[in-house]
Amino acid sequence: MSSFIGHSLTAISVVAVGRPRNVSLPWIGWLVILALAPDIDYVIPSLQASQHQGLRITHSMVASLLLPTATLLWLLFWPSQQRKGSQVAELRGLKIRGQRLQLFQGWQVALAGLSHLMLDLLVGGTPLPLLWPLSPVLCKLPFGILPSAGRLQLGNHLLYQNLGIELGVILPAVLAVLLIVRGKGHPVWILPLCLVSLSFMGWASQLAR
Repeated sequence: MSSFIGHSLTAISVVAVGRPRNVSLPWIGWLVILALAPDIDYVIPSLQASQHQGLRITHSMVASLLLPTATLLWLLFWPSQQRKGSQVAELRGLKIRGQRLQLFQGWQVALAGLSHLMLDLLVGGTPLPLLWPLSPVLCKLPFGILPSAGRLQLGNHLLYQNLGIELGVILPAVLAVLLIVRGKGHPVWILPLCLVSLSFMGWASQLAR
């Protein structure tokens, strides 16, 4: 599984790549929470795999989209109920005009929620029940281009090594995409960033699973 830092950075990149306007810190924080939410089974015993025939049910597409769906419903109905007939709605300091909010923010919450599954799949470690509750089939990639998070102990050197590899994969890739989206994707910048990310992917692929 990926680290909470990797999941958080991916959620923040959803905002950065989306050409944000008047984005508030509470909204960014909520996207980070959505990206981290599937790991709630670590702190709630009733959601742990041992209670569900070995399945991490929080790591299914349905479970990962529960909070994003609730957020989208709130985005759809809260402004219209609070500011009837208004062309401008306020959502915790974030100003949204008309119905652009529903589309733009809806994509953000969905991507943030599903980003957790994407990163964990790219680790190539623990199989995930992506189709639960429709099917108990476990899904796993035959390769891994991200390291696992490592045991959370201050004296565990693998924790820091794997975190460094993870950042080496994610940060250059996100920066390259951001430059391209902003119209500054010159090969002089993009090619080195891609090479750095690919080199760390190669390192990660050689790690034990």
